Amino acid sequence: MSAFALVMILAGASSPIDPFDPGTAAMFEVDLDSIKTAASQAYNAGEYEAAASLYLEALQYDIRSSGDIYNLACCFGLLGRDTLAATYLELSVQSGFSDIGWAAFDPDFDAVRSSPFFTETFERLASVLAAREAGAGFPAFATAEVMIPCRIHVPSEVSSGRPVDLVIGLHGYGGSADGFSALWARFSSPDFVFVAPEAPYVIAGGNPPGFSWSTGSPIDSLAEPASWQLSSNLVKSVIEQMRGRFNIDEIYILGFSQGCSLAYTAGLSANGLVDGIICFAGFLDESTLQAGALGGSDRPRIFIAHGAADRIVDPSNSAEAEEVLTGLGYDVTYVTFDGGHQVPDSLLMEAQEWMRR
Repeated sequence: MSAFALVMILAGASSPIDPFDPGTAAMFEVDLDSIKTAASQAYNAGEYEAAASLYLEALQYDIRSSGDIYNLACCFGLLGRDTLAATYLELSVQSGFSDIGWAAFDPDFDAVRSSPFFTETFERLASVLAAREAGAGFPAFATAEVMIPCRIHVPSEVSSGRPVDLVIGLHGYGGSADGFSALWARFSSPDFVFVAPEAPYVIAGGNPPGFSWSTGSPIDSLAEPASWQLSSNLVKSVIEQMRGRFNIDEIYILGFSQGCSLAYTAGLSANGLVDGIICFAGFLDESTLQAGALGGSDRPRIFIAHGAADRIVDPSNSAEAEEVLTGLGYDVTYVTFDGGHQVPDSLLMEAQEWMRR
């Protein structure tokens, strides 16, 4: 059964769309972003049936969104519905999802992983993707300078030429500059320049596509760490270019999830360039830091926030980062909140106040 047929059946469609009905145009007025946001919020709140319904509603308007189909599979996995979890996982692969390695360890499928139906489907999909990868030729990477898109928000006061703070916003795995720049509207009267650069490595299958700060290559063992360091350098380059464009005072890096981990790497290795690092739901990988980075005299302040119910990045990672950095003498503010893998408005406001202090 095709993805379209299955979604339309589950959505309760009973008749084809009339192309001559003037009311048909109303389908284009749907606020798809709001539906997806509500689905994500329901998922983070543990309301998996509601999240599944909302992802299904979104798929009626974006049938090939492999990310939403995968999220739907996750909801059914968390609900213990092995057949539906496996079916939607297969549909996500048909629509372009290819990160079967992630799915193999995704805790959302733990409740159904021992199911014979799920296991058979998963193994078959792994074989299909392996054959697809083999047929695509041997992967390799070449280092090159590239232009990356950024979204820049500027407060009106900057026109006066007064010094202004700079915040670099680093999106998570699968995110984008467009999506993460939406944080600007959630700040309270922001008086800083906010720049959201886009990661350079596209994740196949998304619609629109998502991006990663590293290659994630399971084949080339050197490409992954090298790409991470290049992204760290990219962040510093964006900072320098913004300093040439605006009269910058203090500089902060704000990262979420994978972007949070990059914020640690770039900010702690910036040799006094960065005044503060704001870390939402990520982890500190000391192996990515330059030699002596943690022992330098120019130490940025650090704000760490993590949801206690986060199933994507275990909250213990932030607790460990706080312990390591505090032990080394860093000024660390560590906050936990009731919630999942997210940046809640209340903690965003707290981070903003922390910057002002």
